[in-house]
Amino acid sequence: MSNESQQTVNRPLRLLLVHPNPRAQALFQILVARAETAYELSWCCDIDSARTALAMDWVDVLLLHNPLREERSVDLLKLTNTDGSAVPVVVLGRLLRSSGGRELIHKMGAADYLSILQLSLDAFEKAIHTARERHQQRTILHQISHHDIVTGAANRQMFVQRLQHALQMADAHQKRVVLLQLNLDGFQKVNDSLGHQLGDDILRETVQRLLLTLPSAEHLGRISDNQFGIMLADLDNREQVMPTLYQLQRLFNQPYLLPSGQISLGCSIGVSFFPDTAHNLDELLRQAGIAMHEAKRHPGVSHHMFEPGQDSKTSEAFSLEADFRRALRRNELRLYYQPRVDVRTEETVAAEGLIRWQHPTRGLLMPNEFIPMAERTGLIVPMGYWVIHQACQDANFLRHHRLPQIQLSINLSFRQFSDPMLTRTITRIFQTTQADPRNIEFELTESAMMKNEQQTTQCIKELTELGACFALDDFGTGYSSFAHLQRLPLTRLKIDKSFVKEATSCGDNEIIVRAMISLAHNLRMLVVAEGVETPEQLLFLRQYRCDQAQGFLFGRPQCFEDLCRMLEGQQYRHLSIG
Repeated sequence: MSNESQQTVNRPLRLLLVHPNPRAQALFQILVARAETAYELSWCCDIDSARTALAMDWVDVLLLHNPLREERSVDLLKLTNTDGSAVPVVVLGRLLRSSGGRELIHKMGAADYLSILQLSLDAFEKAIHTARERHQQRTILHQISHHDIVTGAANRQMFVQRLQHALQMADAHQKRVVLLQLNLDGFQKVNDSLGHQLGDDILRETVQRLLLTLPSAEHLGRISDNQFGIMLADLDNREQVMPTLYQLQRLFNQPYLLPSGQISLGCSIGVSFFPDTAHNLDELLRQAGIAMHEAKRHPGVSHHMFEPGQDSKTSEAFSLEADFRRALRRNELRLYYQPRVDVRTEETVAAEGLIRWQHPTRGLLMPNEFIPMAERTGLIVPMGYWVIHQACQDANFLRHHRLPQIQLSINLSFRQFSDPMLTRTITRIFQTTQADPRNIEFELTESAMMKNEQQTTQCIKELTELGACFALDDFGTGYSSFAHLQRLPLTRLKIDKSFVKEATSCGDNEIIVRAMISLAHNLRMLVVAEGVETPEQLLFLRQYRCDQAQGFLFGRPQCFEDLCRMLEGQQYRHLSIG
């Protein structure tokens, strides 16, 4: 038995007749008295009274005078069919001679039509029964088409409709509407690793948690796979959103309980305000999305409120991303090199390749202006392969022009080590450029090494077999166990500049640098000191047998042509001495 049937089984069906003629009430009262089914009939002659009765949730079936004759009746008919929960409508009128008129009535939401000219008890009861049955079917179809099948929450279409209505009401009564866009961080990874069934369980529990913060389920919607929308309406000021945010933070700091154990997920919440920053629906949705992505910068459960000016920053970021995609095709990237010298002779023995972007309108851009975007979008991978290809071509140039065969050093990011095609792609680059792998050195950081240890170790071993060598960059700033350093075929260890900077003025840093040098030599690795800027630092490194150094004392990053001229001058000095 349906919920509707259960509600009416112990009471008469309540009918509301909306008709301007009092004699219509008398006619239907006779039918109600003669019917076997128990009915309770009420009558009103105008639309405003009908609206009041509908608002009180008193009516089971609405008997509505032909809405084609009156515009306000048409509006009432549409109102009863707005969200699939209103009452069924039987339209009353003369016999419609055209099928078009009947079709029009059904399209506007009526469940059935009853002709006054052919009115009988059978026709009356049949119309009531048909209307209720069709309405129940429509309600089910509406539920399916307007609600998320997994969680039961409103889907994006329904949520946006309700949000639009809330904005109209807020505008009319000079109130605020706050939109919260909530992203369940890390959900996709959990869904892929644990299966969709457990993923659905997490989504359902997420909805239950969200409902604890809301006065009604109508304020909640699932707007994408792992994103939910929450609207808070009828607010007087922005501060009224804070209790909800605090409650969300408390709820989502709690782990999800699964059959296999507990799991914690982050949660990023973007907040936008109407009419403070957004003046329409599109702006409100867009600003909440911008704020949510800003909140994602902070791990765990975090929120961010949209502020004026953020949209222009986001537009600039999107524009920069589009420009960078074109830059890869248009050869706008440049590889600069910073010399690395032998500490004893101060001769250049290697150079670290550092990426630059020659933007067509913004000039030469430094890495900090585009590398974070490249990391976030995954463009760091094709960019990294461009760097390797360019370095191989530059190494070939040095060989063909009989310049000193220094090693060219290239940074590899953790995103590149996640690429299963890394080894195969680098091998193909070596083959197509015919570069000697021994002239190429790859640098990786401790954090990149620990992200995917097994994959990273395998890549390092395979590329080492080709002849390339590896250096551990920024040593001392991350986490490297002695076992890792022993197990990986690393040839160089680069001491981070933060230790070198204070080595001559801080006793603790002096001890640390000396220990690092000793450790690397015991593991049969060369030691490179980064950030060397003063003769005193160079003297210290020479005293404790550091092998190589890099820093402004020996040269800033320079274009490849300037590096060639420097190597040519170094070669000329050797010939002169010889």
